Amino acid sequence: MRLDRFLAALEERYLVKNSYHNATHAADVLNTMLYWIRVKGFGGRAGLAAPEKLAALCAAAAHDVGHTGMANRFLVSAEMPLAMLFNDQSVLEN
Repeated sequence: MRLDRFLAALEERYLVKNSYHNATHAADVLNTMLYWIRVKGFGGRAGLAAPEKLAALCAAAAHDVGHTGMANRFLVSAEMPLAMLFNDQSVLEN
C-alpha cells in the first residue's frame, strides 16, 4: 500500500502539460532501469545490492519530477526565477 501511495505522489508531481518529461516518460525510464538490473545483470552477484537496486528504481521514477520542459539555457536567457535562484548554474539539476 505504501508503494502505491509513493508512486501516485510521484505521478501527481509530473507536469501533465509537459509533452515529454511527464509520467509516461518516467514509467519508460523506470522500465528501462528494471531491464538493465534484471536482464543485463546489474543485479547479479557482482552487481547491485538490494538497497542500491531500490535507489536506482526510485531515481528512475523521480528523475524528471517538476521538469518544466524548458532547457537550462532558456531559463537563464529568459531570466526565469528558477535560474536566478540557482545563480544560472545547472538550473534544472539543482
